[in-house]
Amino acid sequence: MEIIIIDDASTDATWAHCRRFATHENVILHRHTFNRGLSEVRNTGMRMATGEWLAFLDGDDQLTPGAINQMVQTLDSTTDLVVFGFQKIRPGNVIQVFKPTNNLQHIYTGAWNKIYRRQLVRDLLFPPGRFLKIWLLRQLRSYGLVM
Repeated sequence: MEIIIIDDASTDATWAHCRRFATHENVILHRHTFNRGLSEVRNTGMRMATGEWLAFLDGDDQLTPGAINQMVQTLDSTTDLVVFGFQKIRPGNVIQVFKPTNNLQHIYTGAWNKIYRRQLVRDLLFPPGRFLKIWLLRQLRSYGLVM
C-alpha cells in the first residue's frame, strides 16, 4: 500500500505532523509551496500514485481502526468502485450516519468515501473551483455507472 500525504502550503503545524510519517517506506510526502486548493491536491496525488487503487482522505476525515483493511478486502478483479459508509460527527456527537448502497443513483458524491480503480479515473482531473458533487456524478455517468 502506498500512502501519499500532500500538504497544501499549510501555515500551522501540519507539515511537522506529516513529517512524522516520513520514516515509513510506503509513505510519500509532498508539499505545495503555495495553496492550490483541494482539487489540485487531489490531482497531484493522482499523478503521483502508482498503485492500482485510489482513495482520498481529507484533513478533517478520520478512519476507524481497521477501516483500510476492511475496505481492501472488498476489492477484486471485477470491482472498479467501492463506496463505503461514514458518520458526520461533531465533538462528542454523531449527527448523521450514511450507509453504503449498491445503487449509484443514491450514493453520496463526495470523493473521499470511495475507492477507485486507478484505471477508471486515470484521465480525470478534479476541476478547480467547480462543485465536486456535480462533477463526480457527471464522470460516473460518462462511464455508464450512473444513469
